[in-house]
Amino acid sequence: MSLRTLSSRLRVAAQANRTIKSNLILRPGATAWMRSYSTIKKFSKDHEWIQVTEDGVTTFGFTNYGQGKYGDILMVEFQSANKDVKRGDVIGFIGNLKTAPDIMAPVSGRILRLNESLTMTPSVLNSAPETEGWIGQIQMGPEAEKELEEFLEEHEYKKLCDQEDADWRMAMDKKIDPKK
Repeated sequence: MSLRTLSSRLRVAAQANRTIKSNLILRPGATAWMRSYSTIKKFSKDHEWIQVTEDGVTTFGFTNYGQGKYGDILMVEFQSANKDVKRGDVIGFIGNLKTAPDIMAPVSGRILRLNESLTMTPSVLNSAPETEGWIGQIQMGPEAEKELEEFLEEHEYKKLCDQEDADWRMAMDKKIDPKK
C-alpha cells in the first residue's frame, strides 16, 4: 500500500471517528447553539446560576443572592450521581437552622458529578457559592436546550434581585410603620 493511500485512509477514518463522536454527544447544529452559552453565566428565578460548555456539560449552583436568603448553611446532602434527571428533580438538600430546602436539577440530563466536598464543608456555599461552592455538573439532555431559554441574562437577574429587595423593604415598612 502506498503512503498516499495509507494517508488518505487514515484521514477518512479520523473524520468518521469525529463524526461518530459528535453524533453521540450532540445532535447536528447543537454546537453553534451551545457555543453562545459557553462563556455566559445564566440565572434562574430561583436564584441558581448555570454555565454551559461547548460539549453540553453544565456546572450549576446557588447565586450569592440566593444563598443569602437561606442564611448560614450547616449541612448538604446529595443523592447519587450518574443518573438521569429531569428539570426540577430533587438531587439533594441543604440544611440551616430553620429549614432543609431541596436542591433541584436546573436542567434535564445526566448528573455527571456532585460537589461532595460540600458535605464536609457546607459553609463554602455561604462564602463562595458561585465558585468553589458549585453544586454539580449535568450532561444536558435533549430537553435542556428549551429549558435554558427560561434562564435570565445577568442584567435581567440583577433587576429581579433589585425588585425582590424592594418588595421586601416595602413589606417590612408596612410591618413597622407606627402610623398603621
